[in-house]
Amino acid sequence: DLGCGNGAMSQIVKKINKNCNYSGVDHQENLIKKANKIFKSSKFIFQDVSSFIKSNKKKFDTVMAWSVIKSFSNWKELIDLMIKTSKKFVVFDQRITNYPGVHFDEKILKATYGNISGPLLCIDYKSLKNHLMQYKKEISRLEIMAYNSDWGKNVKFTKKHKTYVATISIELKSNTKFKKKFELYEQLPKCLVK
Repeated sequence: DLGCGNGAMSQIVKKINKNCNYSGVDHQENLIKKANKIFKSSKFIFQDVSSFIKSNKKKFDTVMAWSVIKSFSNWKELIDLMIKTSKKFVVFDQRITNYPGVHFDEKILKATYGNISGPLLCIDYKSLKNHLMQYKKEISRLEIMAYNSDWGKNVKFTKKHKTYVATISIELKSNTKFKKKFELYEQLPKCLVK
């Protein structure tokens, strides 16, 4: 779990599969310390997500990232490494918009938490989908679901375009015993530009 924060996701995963060996990575040392105290049956690593995934040699059944990719200008590299690090599944979310292109510019999209502010990834659906489609040969199923969602009070989006939260689920071909044709499933609002 990349960007695991306080480790709460470990308990959700354990409810789905009590035999799961959950590992979480986050750059916030105080949250990792708390997680290690509270959720003793899971493993939590204090490290920057990018550094961890670049240096990691181990493969995991599932690699996930919730509310993380938006913080990276090198989002393509992060998704690429998630796919390469996974044996079976990759799951993540990302805000998408009809505002065309890919931008990591605080004049377009900025978050402020306390005294810290900085840009967030502003990406249109087409750009995200096109990047994921490059992995068609390695993916057996790509699912993209999106729903309307406004930004919270700490985020300023300067464009007059709707925003959506997209959840992306990738099943890798290495997870299937049979050679499956690539499948794409999209559940999107009608007004989202494909």
